[in-house]
Amino acid sequence: MADLIDLREDKSYDKALALAEKHLETAIKSSGDLADYLPVAMIEAAVNQSAEIADPEELAEFLRELADDIIGDNVDGEGDDGDGDKDRDDR
Repeated sequence: MADLIDLREDKSYDKALALAEKHLETAIKSSGDLADYLPVAMIEAAVNQSAEIADPEELAEFLRELADDIIGDNVDGEGDDGDGDKDRDDR
């Protein structure tokens, strides 16, 4: 697998993320009462599968960066910290 830290800079990653978001939206719409749980369960499932193919330390660092991005988005209130990530309000 590619270096997880650099992975988000790859254009293929953007395509994969768009595909994952599309499938998640479809799953949420069809999940009924489980809709509130599904996104978090998908995160856990994805992390578990990633741990099987990626270096655990690299995966942990990737998740820390993602968490920092999420926390930063909540702190600045704008939803975009200006580092090139797309605004996630387009879901």
